[in-house]
Amino acid sequence: TALAKGLPLTVQVKKAGKVTATGKVGGSVVAKGTARAKRAGKVTLRLTATKAWSKRLAQLAGKTLKISVKGPGGTLTLTRKLG
Repeated sequence: TALAKGLPLTVQVKKAGKVTATGKVGGSVVAKGTARAKRAGKVTLRLTATKAWSKRLAQLAGKTLKISVKGPGGTLTLTRKLG
């Protein structure tokens, strides 16, 4: 799946600071990622599988990943279909 090498996410932030993302399937956290925004604007972070899920990514094929992105200025929720 895309989580093996990291799923890139580009988000818009209102000011500089740390941006974190958490990906869940059902109630389980399967991926995380962080990035630091140097200024307001776009920042790209890479969502990678957690250690617990890295060896069983095949089980996630076809599932919907619910992504919560928290950063300076607010929270954003996205969904992605895993292949």
